[in-house]
Amino acid sequence: MSLEGSNVASFSQPSSKEGLIIGHGAEAIAVKIQQEGTFFVKKTRFQKQYRIQELDQKLRKSRTNQEARSLQRASEKAKIFVPKVINVNLKECSLLMEFIDGISVRKWLNEGVTPLSFFVPPSVLQDENASKTTKSEKMKRSTCNNDDDSHLPAPPNVESEEEQEDSEGIDDNSEGEILNEKLDLTSACQSSLSSSSSIVSDKPSPSTISSAAMSSSCEMHTKANSFEMASSISQLASAIGCTIARLHAAGIVHGDLTTSNMLIKMLSEEDKDKDLHLQKACVYFIDFGLSYSSSSVEDQAVDLYVLERAILATHPDKPQFFEQILKEYSEAWQNASLVVSRLSVVRARGRKKSMAG
Repeated sequence: MSLEGSNVASFSQPSSKEGLIIGHGAEAIAVKIQQEGTFFVKKTRFQKQYRIQELDQKLRKSRTNQEARSLQRASEKAKIFVPKVINVNLKECSLLMEFIDGISVRKWLNEGVTPLSFFVPPSVLQDENASKTTKSEKMKRSTCNNDDDSHLPAPPNVESEEEQEDSEGIDDNSEGEILNEKLDLTSACQSSLSSSSSIVSDKPSPSTISSAAMSSSCEMHTKANSFEMASSISQLASAIGCTIARLHAAGIVHGDLTTSNMLIKMLSEEDKDKDLHLQKACVYFIDFGLSYSSSSVEDQAVDLYVLERAILATHPDKPQFFEQILKEYSEAWQNASLVVSRLSVVRARGRKKSMAG
């Protein structure tokens, strides 16, 4: 979102002397600042002088307050990764937020960065089952009059988000497939070398053996890396789909779902996947400037449609990426089937609008 081509003179924009500008949209500017050795992001909605001053102030205050509330609800109710709100200043219509040191999903997909092991949030259905189990256990304990409760079943082990981040990586099936592919490639490489040596009667020179082994090793590494990358993209889609499901289940519509508004944050080296030797990461959703509270199936379907159009425009070489997101979304909560069904209607409406110009 750029202001190029607009009448910049009609905007009262904040100065960039506060820090480094990291985002500049039609309504706000985001600046990276440092306070007491810690980095933060200050997002300010600047004044638009073509609007009536009282109306402009009211709109900017309302949207700033709504964004802060959406971020808080996304963190506390939906339990997804979003920047933490530090301070809200309605007088200057600004938010002070946690700085997320990461790379956008858009950049990661387009530049083919190193494969990662993504943390996939638990589905809404898993949360509901866990809460039901916890309630049933409490009822069992409350109805038991015996002081010695050693014979009672142990309470369910509910992990915190941090423990889930440390323990959760690529699923067992994907991991087994990748490791099996590596083993198959290794055995194929060895068999090809042994067969070639049995066919040729003359003993090849050491340099020939060295170059052949090096070429085979490079080819095996390239194929293994491509399998890891494909698995990473699939797992990223799962993380995004489940995050959107949790957001919608909490009654929050993002309003601007794009891969530019999703950040990949690397976890520490200690959290590296020991089996696949991949760096673990999680996905943060940012820029809730157009968000609002709604449990409407129509609004949620439009939210998904915005993401679909953004992916088709930004990542035309990955047509299956949105389908993978939609699959995880559909399996994450019980109302997803209604939203996906309405998405077909929204798509048809969008096509008609495009044809009409």
